[in-house]
Amino acid sequence: LGFMFIAVFYLAALTTQRSGLSVVSVATKMSVAIPVFFGIILYNESTGIIKILGIILALAAVYLTSIKKKEGIKIQKRNLIFPLLVFFGSGVIDTTIKFLETSYVVEADVALFSSTIFAIAGCVGVSILIIQAFMGKLKLSFKNVLGGIALGIPNFGSI
Repeated sequence: LGFMFIAVFYLAALTTQRSGLSVVSVATKMSVAIPVFFGIILYNESTGIIKILGIILALAAVYLTSIKKKEGIKIQKRNLIFPLLVFFGSGVIDTTIKFLETSYVVEADVALFSSTIFAIAGCVGVSILIIQAFMGKLKLSFKNVLGGIALGIPNFGSI
C-alpha cells in the first residue's frame, strides 16, 4: 500500500501535467465507486439501480473530463490512460485499506496501521530521491519539501 500511495501520487502528478488538475480531481473523487462496488460484492450490501447507475456515471465522469478539447491543455488520446490509472489506483487503495481495517486490524491499532502505510510510502519516496540523486536527476528545493509536508499531513489525516 505504501508503494501504491507513491505510484498513484506520481500518476496524479503526470495526469495534472498532461490533462489538467480538474481531471485528476474528478478521477480521485469518483474513485469512491470502486469501494462501493467491492462493498456490494464482499459485504453483500444491497444493490439497486441507483448504486449501479452511480458506478457507471463515475466511470463516465472520469472519461468525459479527460477529453477536453476547447480551452486549456490539449489532451492527446495516449494520455487518457493516466486518469483511469489514478481512478483505479485511488479506488484500490481505499478499498484495500477499508478491507484490511475491518478484517485484520483491531480498532486500537488503526492509527498504527495508517502510520505504517505512510512510513512505507515515505521510505519508498526517499529511496526514489536517493536513486535520483545518484543519477544526477534530483532537483530538490526547500519550497518543494515544504509543499510535500503540507500535502502529506492532511493526506495522513484523511485516512
